[in-house]
Order: sequence, then C-alpha cells, then structure tokens
Amino acid sequence: MRILRVVLPLVVAEMEIRIGELRGWIRPSLNPRLRAILAARSAGGGLSLADIDRLWHLGLKRSRVLCLGEVPELDQMEIALARAGASVSRSALKPMPQAMRLSRFDLVVAAPTSETDAVIRQVGAEATSKLVLLDHDPRRRARYRMDRRTSAAAEPDRGASLRELLDANKKIRALLLNDMGHLFGAGIAQRRQAASLLVNGWDVAVMAWTPGRALDPPFVTGVGDFDNWHGIHALRNFPTGKIYESSWIIDRVVRKVAAFRPHVIIVGNIHGAKWPFELFPRLQQLGPLVVAYMHDCYFATGRCAYPGTCSKFLSGCDETCPTAQEYPPLEPGLIAKAWSTRADVFTGSSAVPLIANSNWTANIARKRFGSGASVEVVHLGLDEALFAPVEKATARDLLGVAQDKFVIAMGAVDIDNQWKGGPLFRKVYETLQSRPDVEIVLFGRASERYSAAKSFGLVQEERLMPLIYGAADVFVSTGTEEAFGQTLLEASACGRPVVAFNVGGVSDVVVHGQTGLLANSVSAEELISCVDRLRNSPNLIRELGRNGRARVEASFSLKRQGEAWIDCLKRLA
Repeated sequence: MRILRVVLPLVVAEMEIRIGELRGWIRPSLNPRLRAILAARSAGGGLSLADIDRLWHLGLKRSRVLCLGEVPELDQMEIALARAGASVSRSALKPMPQAMRLSRFDLVVAAPTSETDAVIRQVGAEATSKLVLLDHDPRRRARYRMDRRTSAAAEPDRGASLRELLDANKKIRALLLNDMGHLFGAGIAQRRQAASLLVNGWDVAVMAWTPGRALDPPFVTGVGDFDNWHGIHALRNFPTGKIYESSWIIDRVVRKVAAFRPHVIIVGNIHGAKWPFELFPRLQQLGPLVVAYMHDCYFATGRCAYPGTCSKFLSGCDETCPTAQEYPPLEPGLIAKAWSTRADVFTGSSAVPLIANSNWTANIARKRFGSGASVEVVHLGLDEALFAPVEKATARDLLGVAQDKFVIAMGAVDIDNQWKGGPLFRKVYETLQSRPDVEIVLFGRASERYSAAKSFGLVQEERLMPLIYGAADVFVSTGTEEAFGQTLLEASACGRPVVAFNVGGVSDVVVHGQTGLLANSVSAEELISCVDRLRNSPNLIRELGRNGRARVEASFSLKRQGEAWIDCLKRLA
C-alpha cells in the first residue's frame, strides 16, 4: 500500500502528461505563416505584427531581398522573409553602408530611423521603386537584450554570505525545486520566475520529480539562449521494485541538490509528487537559504490546494477532511500529521520562510501560522515584450476569427477544473455563445470539446497566446479559486480588459474599474452582466486595456519580479 500511495499519483500525472502531448500532436499544427510570425516576434524588435505579416507575404513573391535597419529589427525582417522562402541580405544603418548595387535585389525593406533618409539618398533614385518602409516603434522593443549584457552579476566571492553577495550584485546560484518542471500553471509560473532570475544574471537550475517532456528552458523575448541556465534535472529515476521510504527519497534529493551548490533554494509546487516535508530541514542543513513559494494554499493546509469554505486548516485538518479524495488526495489517517508537520517546518527558530504569490495567499498563511511564520509576497511576472498589444485585425486574420464580431476569449490550463469554474464555465460559455453578434475563442485543456469560433485546446506554444488575447475584445475568467491569476495578467499585458470573479488573489492582478471588471458574487449572471457592460462601451474597453498594459509594465514585468526577489531575499538573509 505504501508504494502505491507514492507511485500511483505519479503514474496518473505521467499519463495525463502523455495524453496532453498526444492531443497536441493530433490537433492541426501551426501553419508556416503563423510559425514565421511567432518566431519573428520572439527576436524582440519593434516591428508591428502587421508589418511582420506583410514581410512574410512579400517573401513569397520575391527571391532576393535587401534589409536595412538595426538589430533587432534586422533579425525580425530576416526571419519573416527567409521562412517565406526569400534569399535575404542585410545591412545595418550604423555604420552607414557603402554604396551598393540594388539591381541584384527584387526588393529593399527598411525600418525607418534617423539614418533611413540618408541611406535612401545614398543609394539613389533606384531605391524608391523597390523600397518598402516598415512601421518601427522603439517602445515595442524587448528590454532585456541590453539589460542582460550590462547588468549581469559578477562571480561570487567564496565564503561570502548571501546578504553580502546580494548587496555587492554578485552572481547567485538559485535552485528551483518542484514536482512537474514547467508543466501546467505552477510550472509556467516557475519558468517565469527562473527567467526573472536569469535576467538578474544569476545561475539558475530546476530540479523536478517528473518533468515529463517539459524541458523547455526559460524564454525571454530578445535574449535567445541564457548561458547561465543550468537546465531541468529529473529526480524520479528510482529503481523499480523498491518501497521508497521518506528517508531514502530525502537522501537522494539532498545529494543531487548539494551537487549544484546553491545559495538559494526555492521550493514551489510539490503536492503532485507528495515529497515528505522532512526534506525542508535537510535542505537547510546544506547551508543555503531555503524558502517555500506558495503557488496555492498547500503549505498552509493538511493536504488541499484551496480550502474553499472549509476552515479546518485553522483549527486542525484531520481524517474528517471533506475533500480527502480530491486532488491532491491523501489517505485520511495521514492528514492530521501532515497538518502538524507544516507547523514544525514553517514556524519556530528554524522556520522555512513562506513566499506568497499574492496578498490573499499570504493572508491564508498568516491566519494559519500567526506571527510564528515569516511570510513575504513576491508577485509573479511575465515577459511583457512577448505578452504585448498587437493589432486586432491582424491577429484575427492570422487565427481565422471574424473581424465584425464581438470576440470573447475564455480559458484556463484546464477549463474542467473545479477551481477554474467547472460547470460555471459551461453556463457562461453557452449563454455568450448563443448570441449572434458574439464569437468565442477558447483555450485550455478540454476546450477542444466545445464548439466555438476557435478552440485551441491546451496551448503548448506560449508565443501563440498573445495573438489569442489580441484577437479578442475582452478576456473572461470563470475561476472561483485563484491564488493569483496568470491568464488575467497575460490578458492585461496584451491590452485587453478582464472580467473575473473577485476571489482569492485576483484583486492583486485586476483593479476593478481600472483594468477590468470584477464580479463580487460568484454567479454566471453577474459575470455576464460585466461582459455586457463592456460590450456596450467601446471607450471603456480601450481605457481598461490601456490601464492594464501600463500596470503590467510598472509592476509585473520580469525585471520587476527579479528585483522583488532581490529585495525579499535581502530581508530574509
């Protein structure tokens, strides 16, 4: 029985991963045009989505193209044109290119800068018949290309304390530890956490119990590969036929962690693997600062990720737990000990600090542990150059969405999940779908079962998400238990207003009346009423979208997340 309790949840999780990958494989793949555009956007230049699309179409018709501009716009031009089949030559405007023969080029494309007019005069009148000027806005450029080069942390001094390393901007070795690598919501959040630390110039690695095939490195628009990324390392390669005692698991994990020699260990979601909590003090014995990041409420309860209306986590979770068989399940007889073990780990003289993703999650921890725990808040962030406003008409054209309808995007990692709305999602969807002037765009696991204008299922290609939000007028979330709300943040970053329930940590992300509309009562009718208010006020949609984007830039960028980690760790160190 003991081995089944340990192994069975892992087998189920692995099967879900494989099924998700199979669904992604059998759905139609992205067409070459869309792949080219997504890749060109990733280069981090300031070209608009419409002009990148225009370049791809030009590349289909021209065999030899000369690109004039500056990096990274030159990269964007080359990617879009080359993937369409054109032969591309490029010349930077700094320094000024020498006189060139344009007769061998079918087309000249340029991103206008202060040097563009001079270049056109230099190459002569021949340029005017072949020249295409592109829309170039430096404000759209990714910000991390320069940041990474100029602010990369220096190598650490041996023997220096973590606080000394942080104060001196020395390189930190950070290890992120979780259950399923970069899979699902918490995995996506961890990948973005890793990206923010890589932007700081730190050495970063991830250790996961079973990462499946989610081995993709953290991605930051305009940066490319990080040389300070040390990869995702799987921990679950145990011999078969052995009962995995807690001490044996802990010894194996500790040996692997010690080999990386981290200064900081950030333990994230572990309820998928059910690692023993006795691991925390053993990690502390290695010497680094060990913190627990709260993606949900699992560290504050006896077993559940969200207590809902149950308050037993305050007085003592036990075998009477009303949801013991729900994810993450735990044998009822073990719940009381699991509840008390958390107090041993997160309170007292050697307490492991808790870092919450929202003020709501932090308050759950404070209610549970009182003043005996150290509780901080570090909000999640995202790549604001990737999740950025795009031209709605172009996004709709690329995705095959109607130009003349009011388009609503709906979705979550798993739309059938009870915390993401479950039956409530279906009720909202069916009401909105029945309206003749409305089209629904869906994403997330199980969304492929619904009839909609477009249903993308579980999106494996994150670079596609900004186009999904960009094609919509508004994003609607039916989540009833949200510790933070990453999809809400993504939609705001893309300049789209959000409609959601005012639950959990949602109000940390969405400001009612400023960046979206929050329904105070959890009902389909209340949510639909908010949607109707926006549908009848295009000016309000634009205002909320602008405000949401500005708020993300100010408070939820990867750079801001990295700075928040530094500030937090300085206080703890």
